Amino acid sequence: RGVEPANNDLVNHTAVADVLTVDAPSYAGSLMVAHADTAAVEVDIPFDGRFAISSNLVIGTHAAAPGKLELNRGLLSVGSFCQVAGNSILNLNGGSFQIEGGDSAALVMDNTALMQIAGGLLQWKGNRISDLDPLISSGAIRAVNGPTNMLSASWDASWTNGSNILFADYNDVSTGYTTLWAFEAE
Repeated sequence: RGVEPANNDLVNHTAVADVLTVDAPSYAGSLMVAHADTAAVEVDIPFDGRFAISSNLVIGTHAAAPGKLELNRGLLSVGSFCQVAGNSILNLNGGSFQIEGGDSAALVMDNTALMQIAGGLLQWKGNRISDLDPLISSGAIRAVNGPTNMLSASWDASWTNGSNILFADYNDVSTGYTTLWAFEAE
């Protein structure tokens, strides 16, 4: 385990199969999380802190170099795009994951990549519901053990896997963003 110092222009967590912990407000120009034995980054920033990545976030490079990112607390914002490559995982356990790129290319999920939403939120700039639908329908994005209290009384779309529901809203929960959250149905 290691704590990445704040304020780096480029962070490549590729040298070791270990956990890099970001536990204070920080920024990076780009972040790549990948290693043959799986590299991991854990974001756990208290007091509504923010980890801002001004350009891209790449989790894994291909099936032979997967990555894992765990967002537990705080705001993780990505300026341009996020790519989750083969066999890599993005877990939104808490906090908010915000994508500032406002087009369909701002979130790329490879065929064997996975985003799991539990207590966290995905916020993507613009009305991205039609872009989320194929990712959720294919199983690339799924709800796991969501909270039992609703984020909003209204939403624009929902998907269920039997025990958990993903809800999406554009512009009501967060002005100018599509917000995706999980809810435990049972």
